Amino acid sequence: MQDAQDTYEVRIASEIKYSETAEEFPYAEGPTFRPYDQTIIGKPNIQNFTLNKEQNTLTVVVSDTPTPYKYANNTPITVRDMFPNDFTYTLFYRKASSTGKKQQSSATNEIVINTDKGENYCFFVQASVPSRKSHRQSENSDELCTSSSAGEAASGFLPSTGVLCLSNLMLLYWWL
Repeated sequence: MQDAQDTYEVRIASEIKYSETAEEFPYAEGPTFRPYDQTIIGKPNIQNFTLNKEQNTLTVVVSDTPTPYKYANNTPITVRDMFPNDFTYTLFYRKASSTGKKQQSSATNEIVINTDKGENYCFFVQASVPSRKSHRQSENSDELCTSSSAGEAASGFLPSTGVLCLSNLMLLYWWL
């Protein structure tokens, strides 16, 4: 793929193993597609985050998701490569002790928010291409939370891991 804005045609060829006389491989024509409009944005991945308790800031860095497309030199094309001027990440966050959600968007991979002193935060990221009519937003990244440990710059956990462990313990208890 050279240009995500071009329209591409798909031809699927199949190979016949035991054919005595085959001039051409059988094939099927697929629908045309335009990657810029039809690519579904993959789930973003939070690369790292830092809760700076002295400056009262939380910095979240997101890694760009690779797409199934490749350049001519076989290197993967990321979502940011595909949508260089029309791509944002939105950080949805809340105090760990609250259910109220706030959000902050950025056109870069780094999102910085101001935090309250002594508070921990839970957050997730969503990617979006605002100009698209469909497939505008990705699914949410995994939710992470800052640690309450004093002296730690930042650390995180996946709440779903705790739920899974608790579920397994309940099943184990039920079976005994």
